[in-house]
Amino acid sequence: MPPAQSAPIVDAYAMTIDHVFRWVVPVALAGFVVALFLKEVPLRDSARAGASDVGEGFSVPENSDRVGLLERAVAVAMCKARAEGPTTIATPPIGRSSTKP
Repeated sequence: MPPAQSAPIVDAYAMTIDHVFRWVVPVALAGFVVALFLKEVPLRDSARAGASDVGEGFSVPENSDRVGLLERAVAVAMCKARAEGPTTIATPPIGRSSTKP
C-alpha cells in the first residue's frame, strides 16, 4: 500500500490505542485499589474434608505401566461402588418379561 494511503490508517489506529489506554489505565488502577480493600474470606472446609489425599487427585500417576494404571483405576472404581452399596444393573433379555403372567 502506498504511504499516502496507509498514513491515515496508521494514524487512526495510533489515536484509537492512545484513547483506549487513557481510559483503561485509570480503570485498572481503580480496580486494583478496590481489590486491596476487599475483606479476605476464608475458603470452605468442605473441600478439604472430602480430599483424603491431595496427591491422588493432582499428581502424575506414579506407575508408568499402563496395565498397572488400569488395575488402579478399576480398584478405585470398585472401592467407590462398594461404598455406595449394591445396585441392580441387569435387565431382562429382549422379548422376555421379568414378571410371569
